[in-house]
Amino acid sequence: MSLSKLEIKNRFITFNGKTFGTVGRYEQLEGTAHFRVSRHNPTDEFIDGLGNNLSHTENCSSQNLCYESFSADFVLIKPENMSNSNQSILIDILNRGRKTVLNTFNSNDQTITDPSAPLDEGNGFLMNEGYSIGFIGWQTDVTENDLGLMTMQNVPIIDPENLDREKQKMLMWFQSDNPTNYFNLSHRDHKTWLPNEDFLDSAELISREHPHASPKLVQRNEWSFSENSENGEACIYKPDGFEPGLIYELSFIPKTHSMPGIGFSVIRDFSSFLKYENDNNENPVAEKINFAYAFGQSQSGRFLRNYLYEGANVNQSGKIALDGIIAHVAGGNRGEFNFSTAQPSKDIFYTLPDPFPFTDTAQSRNNSSKYVSLLDKTRSTNTTPKIMFTNTSAEYWRGDAALIHINLDGKNDAEEDSENVRRYHFSGTQHGASKWPPPKQRPDGIVGQFPFNTIDYRPLLRACLSNLNLWVKSNIEPPKSEHPKFLNKTAVNSKNVMSKLEKIPSVSPQSKLLHTFDRSNKENHFPSIVSEIDETFNEIAGVRLPDISSPLATYFGWNLRHPSIGAPHLPIGITGGLAGSTIPLPINEIEANSNNDPRVAISKMYSSKEEYLKRVKTDALDLIDKKFLLKEDLEIIIEHASQKYLDIVGKQ
Repeated sequence: MSLSKLEIKNRFITFNGKTFGTVGRYEQLEGTAHFRVSRHNPTDEFIDGLGNNLSHTENCSSQNLCYESFSADFVLIKPENMSNSNQSILIDILNRGRKTVLNTFNSNDQTITDPSAPLDEGNGFLMNEGYSIGFIGWQTDVTENDLGLMTMQNVPIIDPENLDREKQKMLMWFQSDNPTNYFNLSHRDHKTWLPNEDFLDSAELISREHPHASPKLVQRNEWSFSENSENGEACIYKPDGFEPGLIYELSFIPKTHSMPGIGFSVIRDFSSFLKYENDNNENPVAEKINFAYAFGQSQSGRFLRNYLYEGANVNQSGKIALDGIIAHVAGGNRGEFNFSTAQPSKDIFYTLPDPFPFTDTAQSRNNSSKYVSLLDKTRSTNTTPKIMFTNTSAEYWRGDAALIHINLDGKNDAEEDSENVRRYHFSGTQHGASKWPPPKQRPDGIVGQFPFNTIDYRPLLRACLSNLNLWVKSNIEPPKSEHPKFLNKTAVNSKNVMSKLEKIPSVSPQSKLLHTFDRSNKENHFPSIVSEIDETFNEIAGVRLPDISSPLATYFGWNLRHPSIGAPHLPIGITGGLAGSTIPLPINEIEANSNNDPRVAISKMYSSKEEYLKRVKTDALDLIDKKFLLKEDLEIIIEHASQKYLDIVGKQ
C-alpha cells in the first residue's frame, strides 16, 4: 500500500491518565506517516495530475516503478491495553486541519478553532466504548502555523505547462464583515496562491449582491495584485476598499498547481494500514483493528461524498478501506478535492464543481438516457461501506440537502440503497451543534438579526455511530431514513414555508431563496425543497429532538446577516459558516394576540414546567425506543430543557 512507514515520534498516556470503565487508560501516539503514490497503480488512477502533468519530483527506479513521495502528520489515540478495545477505529476526517470527533461525540468544550490545546475527553463516550481514534493530515493547502493544525509535507506539485488554459484558472470568492482593502489569495487562511505574472491581465474581479444575482465587473484599474501589509501574504488590493457583505469573485491563473486528490489515498491507506498491516514493529495496533469508520462534517463530510464518488475505498490489495461512513452536514455537495486549481477548504457552494449525481441510486438529468449514482464506482469494486448521510435544516435551506433523496423534477422521492445507506434530517437544527443560551455574537465575530440556533444535536450523532457500529459488525439494521418526503407531504418548496415564517413578528424573510444551479444547463436550477412546518412553525419531517417535538421556540436552520456587518438581506454563511435562529414562542395567548403572532402559545401546550418536562421525557424515551438516542443522554436532555424553560417562561 502507499503508506510506506508510520514514524512514531511521541508516545504517552493521555487524558491525564484517566481510566475509562472496563477499557482502562488511553495512550496517544504522534508522528509522521510516509506515503508513496504511483501513476502505475490502478487504485491511484483517479488522482488528477498523477500522470503526464507531474513536476520533476517523481522518483523512478525503473519505467514501471515511478512514484511520488510525501508525508502527513498523524495522531493515534488508543486503549493502552488493546485487548479491551472494541476492535474499531474512528478516522476523524479533519476539518481544515482541525480535529472534530471529540467535540462531536464526546461533547467536550474544546472547539475545533483551538487545535493546539491538549485533548479533552469530554463525556468520555468514545473511550468508554473502546474506540481507537485516528487523525491524519489529508489537505494539501493547510499551512504550518502556531495553531497546531495537522498538515502534509512535500506535497507533489503539478507542472501547469501541459494544462489547458481554462484548467489553469482558479476561482475565489470573498465576503468581508468589516471594511477592508485586502483579500488574501487563499481560502480560510490556508496556502496563499501566487498569481502567474505572465497572465495578470487575464485576471477578472466581479461583485454580486446575491449568489444568484447578475455579476458586476470591477474595473481592472480599481484593484491590483499586491502584498498584504498586515501579514505579508499575496492578496488583491482595492484602494477604495471592499464593501462589507458584498460578494466578490476573482478569476486568475496561479503560478503553481497542486495535487489535492492525494488526500483520498491518505485516508484510504492510513485506514488500511491500521486494519491490515500485521507487523507489530510497523503497526502499533497490528491485528487489533478489524473495522474502520470515518466521520466528516461540513467540508470533510463533502470530502467523504467525493471519496465515495471517486471510488477511492478500494486499496491496492482490492480490499475495502472504510467499513462505515458518517458524512455530516455535507448536503448534496462534494467539493474542490481533486483538480489542480482546487481549494479544498472552499465552501462556497455556488462555485463548487458539478455536484451531480446527488443520490446513492441512479438518476439522470436533462432528459438524458444515462443514469448514474454517487456510488457507482464503489459498487463496481464491491467496496461500498455502510453510509449515513446526516443533515440539518441549514443544508436544506441552502438549497442542496434534499437533492440526496428527491428526483430532480422536484415532485417525487428518489429510491434508496437501503442495504448500505441511511439519510437522516435533524429537524430544525443549524449547521453546527450549539447550546443554550444563544450567544449574541459568534467567536468569528458574526452577528445575526435573530438569536442563534441553540439545539445541541450531538446526542443524535452518538446514536448514529452506535447504530453504524452494530450495522457493520452484526448486520443489525439502523432506523429507516427520516427526512422530508413527497409521499407523506412533508417535503415542500422553500418559498411556501418562507411565506409562513415571515408572519412571525420581527422576522425578516430571505429576499431571494437559495438553490443549486444545474452545472450542465446554466439557465436551470434544481428545486429547493425543505420540511413542512407545524403550528409552532417548527419542522415536522426528520428526526425531531424534544426541542422541536415539545418546543419553547421556533428554530430555523438559517439566519440573516446583521446590518452592522453588511448585506442584511443575505443569509449568514453564503461564503462559509452557516448559522440558524431561535425565536421563542409567545408565553401565552395575550402575548400572541398583542403581537399578531400566529404561532401557538406555550401556555396552551403546557400548564406547568412539570407538564413540559414530562412531555420532553416522553419524547426522548420515544427516540430511545426508535434507536435515535442513547439511554445515557436522557438526563442531560431533560436538564437542558429545564434550564431553557426557566429562561424563557420563568419560574411560574
